[in-house]
Amino acid sequence: ELRDNMTDRTSHLVMSNISLSIKVVNCLAKGVPIVTSDFFEALATCIKSRQELPSEENFVPPVSTNSSETLLRDPSISFEVNLERAKLFAGKRIIFVDKKQFQLNSTSCQLAGAEVITWTADMDSGSVTREDVVIKPTSIVNKEIWAAVTSRLASLSMASCCPTDLYLAI
Repeated sequence: ELRDNMTDRTSHLVMSNISLSIKVVNCLAKGVPIVTSDFFEALATCIKSRQELPSEENFVPPVSTNSSETLLRDPSISFEVNLERAKLFAGKRIIFVDKKQFQLNSTSCQLAGAEVITWTADMDSGSVTREDVVIKPTSIVNKEIWAAVTSRLASLSMASCCPTDLYLAI
């Protein structure tokens, strides 16, 4: 069954080229293989001829040639299944100040083992700890709250990070 969006039943993500997207990050965090469509042709051939099934690792698509994907071309970055990614953020609490960023990125972070929360008006910036990761909002709605949060981070010798840092970590 083909779907546009990832579900609990997603078994593979099919791409001709890998680009940094929520789908890719979610699949990496969940251990869902990313393959080219050639994988399914090889799978069908092997099933019909009763041969050993093909390995998904042999069908990982290349990284897109777009200039925005330069960081992904590092030879140390692997897009093969690595179940350790599901524990990457274990013991971490990821705090989103921006609700839209939370909605877009919380699943990826949870799949990678994090506790994920969105900042609420009643929270105290003193509750931010060294184990927390605070995501920099795309736009600052409440400058007073953001100033308190960044001040707290600075007192811990920490800084906020961008959502793309989460993607690259996964």
